[in-house]
Amino acid sequence: MTKTLKPLYSRDFSLNQLLRNAWWHEADSFQTPEELLKTITQQFIDTKVAGQAFQDDILKKEKITSFSTFPGIVFLYSLVPANRSQISIVTLDHRITWNSHKIRIIVTAALTEDDMPAILRLTNFLYEDAYDAEKIKNLKTKEEILTYVRESPLLLLQRD
Repeated sequence: MTKTLKPLYSRDFSLNQLLRNAWWHEADSFQTPEELLKTITQQFIDTKVAGQAFQDDILKKEKITSFSTFPGIVFLYSLVPANRSQISIVTLDHRITWNSHKIRIIVTAALTEDDMPAILRLTNFLYEDAYDAEKIKNLKTKEEILTYVRESPLLLLQRD
């Protein structure tokens, strides 16, 4: 019996659709990354998109090694499968310091088991294809972010 690996970029997974259906929170205010993590992940639990294990996994990973690896934006995710795929995008009124980086945008993904390979695609998109630290640090609204994404030179959304 031969096993095959799932393709890393599933054709069924649409970044564009995920972005259109994202939960948007603009000009939020948090004092610490810990407060932000608990609040953001709680929405996924309250709406039954994910269970408590989703939040626990994100909090545990943050204690071991920070999600904050680049200035301007943080991508939170869990490898615990969600009930349905959903992302949340939060912009902060004032940037917070997180692992020595000034952060304004937080993207959180809860993905089903079938969509889980898209974590690599989202990571690549956010930190490589669409990453410009100077532009990202000034984005505050949904419209500014969507315009930035549409104008990204290596836009992965066009591949959907």
